Amino acid sequence: MKSFPLISIAMCTYNGELFLREQLESLVNQDYPNLEIRIRDDMSSDKTWQIIQDFQGKYTFIHCIQNKNRLGFQKNFEEVFQDCQGIWIAPSDQDDIWSLDKISKLFSKTTDNIMVYHDSVLVDENNKTLDTNMSKIFNFISGQ
Repeated sequence: MKSFPLISIAMCTYNGELFLREQLESLVNQDYPNLEIRIRDDMSSDKTWQIIQDFQGKYTFIHCIQNKNRLGFQKNFEEVFQDCQGIWIAPSDQDDIWSLDKISKLFSKTTDNIMVYHDSVLVDENNKTLDTNMSKIFNFISGQ
């Protein structure tokens, strides 16, 4: 029987209400069977915190904290990484939409690698492709 260690998805939010629901739906519907989602909100002034709490009420594997003071992007991610309990951590932006098999694909590559990357297709605010991806922009090398 295959073992599925806990994998943490680490997300930071700040005034992300426009795209957050769609990203959270893509996270809670991952096909990997052992996940936790850790979210740190950096004192959003829109409905971001309410959206997060709604999802947390439906899914027991979502854990969220709202910072008492603004930390900024980098420090907020440092903090959410510290919150994670999983053996692997998958960082997530609030305006992404993940393929539902992203975590399982990443996990399948962890046996021989200490770090894995899943490419991203870039889209506009209407979810239309911009016909490029992160690996082309940053000249990433494909391993397998």
